[in-house]
Amino acid sequence: MANTFLNAERDRWPLWLPVMLGAGSGLYFALPFEPDPLWGWAALAAGLALAAAAIAGFARWPLALIATLLLGFASAKLNEMRLATPVLGAPVVTHLTARVISLEPRGPNVRAVLDQVRSGGLDPVPRRIRVGFRGAQEMHPGDWLSLTVRLDTPPAPSEPGASDLGRSLFFQSIGAVGFAYGRAHPVLATQAPAWARGWVPRLKRCA
Repeated sequence: MANTFLNAERDRWPLWLPVMLGAGSGLYFALPFEPDPLWGWAALAAGLALAAAAIAGFARWPLALIATLLLGFASAKLNEMRLATPVLGAPVVTHLTARVISLEPRGPNVRAVLDQVRSGGLDPVPRRIRVGFRGAQEMHPGDWLSLTVRLDTPPAPSEPGASDLGRSLFFQSIGAVGFAYGRAHPVLATQAPAWARGWVPRLKRCA
């Protein structure tokens, strides 16, 4: 019976590849625990090995489907590892410098995502933070700012089954959210080479 069904579906086997890829990703998110990074690398290696065997003609479609399932799991886990960020554990008020990577106008205010955060008051230091500013602020993506902020842990769901903003922010590598006190002040990029510090600001003014 199973062989008859599989043979009948033979022409549609390629359509199962994206299904198995999604099933592999779903398997990762369905686990009740966070798997060790070794699981992701092992699934990637096994998936590539099985894919190579399938391409070579050994049990082509069964191996291709299993390989796609493993690659879906590996993709989800390795992407989580790529995006993972330290998450701030408690509220803190601190002064910091950081680079603007995106801006979101919100009426008269603006919300910015900052990375390359430099501050002695954050432990641990997230890869990215999201900060709200009151009123108009003169800033652009790529600018470096000096500012005083109040930061807190990304919020958990307000009730079971509600939207999980903290989870969404985690997959954007944002490990803290908060608001700025007063205005932010532009500063030179601390990593910029000395030869670039003169002409980069001039190019921005001409743009």
